[in-house]
Amino acid sequence: MTRAEIKQLIDEGAQKLNQAAVALGCARERDMIHDAAARLFLISCGEKNVQGEDSYERTSS
Repeated sequence: MTRAEIKQLIDEGAQKLNQAAVALGCARERDMIHDAAARLFLISCGEKNVQGEDSYERTSS
């Protein structure tokens, strides 16, 4: 799987998570979903994770 394909899947997943967050009425669950979507966005941008590893390498293993 290429980086572009991985990025596309992550972006689609983040969009679906945000849609689910909007549909929920409970603020706590909505915030948790928004946090997960934000993490996916950072991964899709190729940000380094906490250990300094490339996020793509970590997710593709």
